Amino acid sequence: VECTGLPGHSPLGIEGEGEGELLHVPRSIIFHALPQRGAAIAVRVFERLGWADGTLSFFAYENQHNGDTEFVRQRVEAQTNGSAIGTGSVVVRGSASKSELFSILEQTDYFFYPVTAHDGTIHKDTFANVVAEALAHGVIVVAPPVAALPDIYHDHVVFVAPPDGQKPLELTDRSPIPNVDSAYTSEATVRAYAEAIQRLEADPVAKEAHRARGTEWARRIFQWGAITSAFYRDVTVGVSNVCHGNLPRKPEARDWSFVAPPI
Repeated sequence: VECTGLPGHSPLGIEGEGEGELLHVPRSIIFHALPQRGAAIAVRVFERLGWADGTLSFFAYENQHNGDTEFVRQRVEAQTNGSAIGTGSVVVRGSASKSELFSILEQTDYFFYPVTAHDGTIHKDTFANVVAEALAHGVIVVAPPVAALPDIYHDHVVFVAPPDGQKPLELTDRSPIPNVDSAYTSEATVRAYAEAIQRLEADPVAKEAHRARGTEWARRIFQWGAITSAFYRDVTVGVSNVCHGNLPRKPEARDWSFVAPPI
């Protein structure tokens, strides 16, 4: 992320807390993370929603080849030859600069971020810059409560866990190492994502209140002054603990937010 280096500015491309109204295109969805962090599941959720007037846009990995990109390409081909009907548009837009991406985010309704590859491998975020970027630009983020995400983003993200009957592995919650967990790729979980979004769509007032609250929070928290002060504080505490032999236990996945800007 480009940064100005000026006090009070943000590494997320926004100048401050701000009150300007952002105009988000209804039913527009973005996926601007690495494809293995949920591209295929994002498509499955989008198709489950059945938004004929919706658009799901992918960025920045047109030259990658893996299970997720192949899944997306197949859906785009099906759309092109007319076999995908009533599911809206799935578009691979390619690379964009940060400034271009931030402008696009300001017009986008949702960011689907399942953090789960097509093969079921769970990505264990320690911060997720893509989430911070989306929130700061007024995008509603939908993701699973995995690794450090709940500890960092709290209820500013719409968290969707696998429903009853789809019990995640203990390793998924306890280990910082990526692992395969089919609970996060199941049809029941895809349906749970879609239902969470449909609940928001059914209550526009609550939806926009959630968006405004997340945007205000991200713009207030992710300023250089706040980040550097918190980083200095935690480094000082960490060095003191090491010097006094007060070493922490081996961190679990949920503990790994300590490497991100503390909030």
